Amino acid sequence: MRHGSPRKIEVATQALARFALAAENLGIRVAVIDFIGGEARLIKPFSVPVRLVQAALLDDSVAGGTPLADALGLARNLLETQRDEPMIITVTDGEPSSVEDVKSQIMSSFAPICSLTIATDSSSNTLSENASELARYYERQEAVFTPERLDDRLDQFASLLAGF
Repeated sequence: MRHGSPRKIEVATQALARFALAAENLGIRVAVIDFIGGEARLIKPFSVPVRLVQAALLDDSVAGGTPLADALGLARNLLETQRDEPMIITVTDGEPSSVEDVKSQIMSSFAPICSLTIATDSSSNTLSENASELARYYERQEAVFTPERLDDRLDQFASLLAGF
């Protein structure tokens, strides 16, 4: 998430904040899990409005690893009590700490898991090997290769919500 121009983390935080606010404005309950110091944590519970945590959602500091499998596990546990047509959406650079653990979490999830993969450091507009491998497991995967395409990709993801 440190690479790219602008850095992938900057694109990811913008995407997350915009998408969470748009979903909430549509009446969709949103929870957000992020990573800090290599740990997954619930940063925005369903009961807290996006506007109250917007500064935290836009925090683009980077430190530690990407325990995406831990975040998916936390999301799955959170959704166990929220079975009203749940969906999990990851905003990731496609480079988790453990690809195998992420695949296991995706295959174990009762909720569909989609991914918005930030690949702004790709000079060839192709996903990394890990991101390509994971793309086969997601219900749907979209990639952002340039920051200018972020709004288009967010619109495509919003269209996913129409069916939920």
